[in-house]
Amino acid sequence: MSAPNLLRVGTAEKIFVECQDCTGGNIPVQIIVKNHPTKTRTLTSTAVTLTDAQHFQALGEITIPVGDFSKDPNIKQYVYLQAQFPGRLLEKIVLVSFQSGYIFIQTDKTLYTPNSKVNYRMFALTPRMEPVEREGTTQTPASITVEIVTPGGIILSPNTGPVSLNSGIHSGFFKLPEIAR
Repeated sequence: MSAPNLLRVGTAEKIFVECQDCTGGNIPVQIIVKNHPTKTRTLTSTAVTLTDAQHFQALGEITIPVGDFSKDPNIKQYVYLQAQFPGRLLEKIVLVSFQSGYIFIQTDKTLYTPNSKVNYRMFALTPRMEPVEREGTTQTPASITVEIVTPGGIILSPNTGPVSLNSGIHSGFFKLPEIAR
């Protein structure tokens, strides 16, 4: 079994399973994710079949649901990743991450004076660096919330709610106040 060292919660991840030196008929393999450390709940699972035609190799896809973890970003959280072959169980402990992608921000200038207009673009990308199109589980159009904040933590722009992304991009502008505090 081969898997990423870090599994992203709420994001589809690929798990590779194989049986080396195998011959004969098909081999069913169950890929299971269980809670850590107790293994009392199955968080998600999928099944693949290893065949001679595919050299007894297969990719399974899993998505770990969001709701089963602490929201504290300072706590390292893990899951058990298992591959159940007939007569054998492979298992590893894997760290989970809540980072479901990246946001890049581009502005029209590097330095601004008071009372000037800031044009910006935000690019929302998946972990595979593809544009975010829809929310993973709900399939609703993807959106982000924009707040302009000073280095001192003062919010300059009111939160107007989420804005929809168009092919993973949102463009906008903001007029800086006369005196930024």
